[in-house]
Formats: sequence, structure tokens, C-alpha cells
Amino acid sequence: YALFGPHPLAARLLQALIGGIFLPWLLYRLGKRLFGEPAGLVAAAIGACYAYFIYYAATLMTETFFILCVLGSLELSLELAEKPSRKTALLLGLALGLGILLRQTLLLFLPFLLLWLLWTARRRIHWQHVALPLLMIALLILPWTVRNYFAFGRFVLLNTNSGFAFFWANHPIYGTRFIPVLPPDGPSYQDLIPPELRTLDEAALDAALMRQGFAFVLEDPLRYLLLSLSRIPEYFKFWPSPESGLISNISRVGSFGVSLPFMLYGLYLSLRRPSPNPQRSTFNVQRSTLLHLFIVVYSAIHLLSWALIRYRLPVDAALIPFAGLALVDLWQRIRGTTKRLGKSRG
Repeated sequence: YALFGPHPLAARLLQALIGGIFLPWLLYRLGKRLFGEPAGLVAAAIGACYAYFIYYAATLMTETFFILCVLGSLELSLELAEKPSRKTALLLGLALGLGILLRQTLLLFLPFLLLWLLWTARRRIHWQHVALPLLMIALLILPWTVRNYFAFGRFVLLNTNSGFAFFWANHPIYGTRFIPVLPPDGPSYQDLIPPELRTLDEAALDAALMRQGFAFVLEDPLRYLLLSLSRIPEYFKFWPSPESGLISNISRVGSFGVSLPFMLYGLYLSLRRPSPNPQRSTFNVQRSTLLHLFIVVYSAIHLLSWALIRYRLPVDAALIPFAGLALVDLWQRIRGTTKRLGKSRG
């Protein structure tokens, strides 16, 4: 904006350019590292054509840059586990730190990533390879925590969003069926906030709403469980919906709807088939578990709080290398069948 003035188009074009270059490149690197170069090339092609990624690349939201940070963190974690170095550790900390600044929920995945790293590379990794990423993350977060303390007079790690989200997502108004967006003819989100809390400042209100959200859970754990389960269809929705516009329906079906069968088949293959490189076959399943872990943990975070399709997009990105593996496998099977049929006829 300093260069071009208050014109969102410039920011949209820049974001689309960065996302359009680096997202397929990172998918290629992940696919190649896990399943070989053909799978990496197919994963890059899927990412370049994925309708949701195209849509959000031109939308001024955190999705595109956050997905880049997630993919970069996964790729650098695999690199660090295989060939530990200080440089890779610092780059991993940078990718994780930037991702956490964009979306605080990535912090919840951090312990799982570090445990995976310590388990997978326990004979190769040194304590500094874990300490350096944590140090980098702390250095990126610290200025904002200090700023928040001066602004609110209390400790606020990054933002004042989690309490609002958890409170609204688990409010008794839903019963046991989650509604992604409250209907306009009913109470608004602001109406749900207790009147006695509305005089609090933003940080204090966020903390109070988080406590109230946990109170909802403790008061009726069964309702919370059923409510969380009801978020699954909304989170993994791949079919058209009358509540969505034409572009949203086309994007949903044309990206996740088309790719999901290949993603699932690729997940199956990753658990049963060795790596294309025999020297790495024993390490392949362990490496794939990092993506499995991210898919499960990140999905669980949103199913237990607020589930929207756009919150699933980082999971889509982590699933695309598996879709690349599936398509390569199917192509090889088709070619093998064709060759056998040709020989039998000859």
C-alpha cells in the first residue's frame, strides 16, 4: 500500500503471484520427498489448478500465506529429520513463527510436530535442532506480546480471537447441531455475549468468553461431543449446497469433491507401499506420518471448536501429495494392464 496507495487490487495481484508460484513448488517438494518425482509433479499440477487455492489467492485473507507456511514447515521438518542442520532448524522456526502469526491455531500443532521430530530422528537430531526453531518462534511472537501488554495491561500472547470463537462455537443456542453462520432472522453473535461482560475491554472479554466456553463444555459434555460430531459434514463438505453461491459450489465440487477419492486412495497407499527409493523405504512410513499427524490434529482442533470449509484448506494442501501418489499409481496400473493386453493379443 505504501508503494501503490490504498488499492486492494495491487495486494490481490501480489498475493496471487506469490501463492501461484510457491504453493505448487512446495507441493512438488513434498510429493517428491515422500513419494518420488512423478508424484511431486502431479501434486504441483493439482495445486496449481485447485479451485479453492485460486479463489483464496485473490482474497485478502490469511489463507494463502498460512498454507504456504504450513507446507514450508512440513517440508523443512522432513528435511530436518533426515539431515539435521542449524540452517534448516532456523528456517523451520521462521516458517512456523510466520504461520503462528497468521493463524494462532498452528501453536496447538507445534507440540505434536516436535514430538514427531524427536521420535523420528532421535538418533540423528541434537537438542539445538529443537531449541533453535523454538527460539525463532519466540523472537517472532515476543514483539506482539509486548505490544499487547502495553495496549491491554495484561498478558495476551498474540490475538484476542480464540475466546470469542470457542464461546460462540459451543454456545447452547446450537443444541447438538452446529450452524456455520447464524441465520439473520435470529440472535446475532453479539447478542449471545452476556450483558454483564460487554463493558470489558477486548482482551478481558476474550478471556472471560473462553472461560464461559469451557463452562458450556463442562456443564454438558455429551452435548459438546454431539455438537463436535455435527461439525464433521460441514468441515468435510464436498457437495454443492443451496446456501452457497454458484462460484462457491463450483469451487467446492471442482477441487475437494474431485480430489477426495484420490486423496483417500493415496493415504491408503502411503500406509502400505514402500518408498520408490529402496534405500529410504524404512524411513518412508515415518515421514508420511508427519502429514497424517497434521491432517488429524489440525482437523480435530476445528472440529472441537469452529469448523468452516476455509479452515480445512491447509488440510487439503497436506492431502494433495497423497492425491499425486494415487494418480501416479493408477497411471502405472493402467499402463501395465495395457501392455499385458497388447502382449496377449500379439
